[in-house]
Amino acid sequence: MPLTPTQASAAVAALLDASAELFYDGERPTVFGEAMVPIVIEVPGAQPNGNLAPATGGYGIEASQGLLGLDDEVAIKFALAHEAGHGMSERILADIGLHGISGPATEVIADLASAYLLTRVGHSWPEVLTSVRAWRQTGIFDEHASGDHPAGADRVRHVETLAHAMAQQPPPSFGETALAICQSL
Repeated sequence: MPLTPTQASAAVAALLDASAELFYDGERPTVFGEAMVPIVIEVPGAQPNGNLAPATGGYGIEASQGLLGLDDEVAIKFALAHEAGHGMSERILADIGLHGISGPATEVIADLASAYLLTRVGHSWPEVLTSVRAWRQTGIFDEHASGDHPAGADRVRHVETLAHAMAQQPPPSFGETALAICQSL
């Protein structure tokens, strides 16, 4: 189901709250020294896309009409969480022992954090995996690697690896699993 900017902003608020708890010791996540705020600004464009962008009170997310108009609500939230994850990637990578790393790991950690956060705000791993695996239909990933972005099939594989690890009893920490995945790149 498509999301309005107001609905998308509410989803980002929940994701930022979970991020604060998981990665920021209860503090609001920051990017470029500014607070991340739960504001989603709709911008023109048919291609599903999003970016961090200055917003009232800090940094929010610009989301294309194509992204907010997808019929897969979990895919929309995954993409929004991924963009927020870019703001958090340096912190998360440093926390897992990969401080200062760049390149594909920054995209992969944003994907992993997105998937993990979605499971912390009420979505199941099967829901997340179904949406991520439908990337060709939704356009949330590109077919081929481009810049720091791994190919879509590789991104799905990394999220699947995280999901399978989290299904273990007891599950490993997010950080342990994310570190192993990022070191494999």
